[in-house]
Amino acid sequence: MDELIYYGQKMVEEGLSFATGGNLSRRLDGETYKITPSGQAYASLKDQDLVTMNLEGKILQGEKPSTEYHFHQGIYRAYPEAKAVVHTHSEYINILSILDKPLACIHYLMAEAGPDPIEVAPYASFGTEDLARNALGAFGRNKAVILSHHGLVTFGSSVKEAFSQARTLEFCAKIYIKALSIGNPSSLSIEEMEKMVDRFKSYGK
Repeated sequence: MDELIYYGQKMVEEGLSFATGGNLSRRLDGETYKITPSGQAYASLKDQDLVTMNLEGKILQGEKPSTEYHFHQGIYRAYPEAKAVVHTHSEYINILSILDKPLACIHYLMAEAGPDPIEVAPYASFGTEDLARNALGAFGRNKAVILSHHGLVTFGSSVKEAFSQARTLEFCAKIYIKALSIGNPSSLSIEEMEKMVDRFKSYGK
């Protein structure tokens, strides 16, 4: 089983998306990547259903790629270090997305995705180049961005890493929203978050 299918199934099992929502990809080399198909349930996906594309949007193998391939290829162009991209529709991230409210640095675990608050990219219709442009403009120093009225996009050095970031940020969004319901949560300083980013580089290795 390709790891895109494995983590796609985990994405649904862990409530980070549902039905056919969300998508995943992994870089094959400098010019090509493999992406999950459009509109197919992860539970029934086979390796042969995955679609191979180049960074110009040409299908090299397979049939119908995820409609969000624009931001996948945009990330691979803009970030040579990106080896995988994960897009989720998780609950608490989406609460922030419809408020256009960034995820503040309320927990050191967020350093897994970068040192700064996770910004919200301006809304654009799904599957469009406008959405890809908006997302790419909002990453900043982070490896994650919230899409307004839509969900979350993360990238990493592997599918496992990008998936882990999505899971961690959903947890942080959950505790942030619960904290907001009873008070005004404090944030960690950018200096502390930068130190945590450095710590995570060697954590578990």
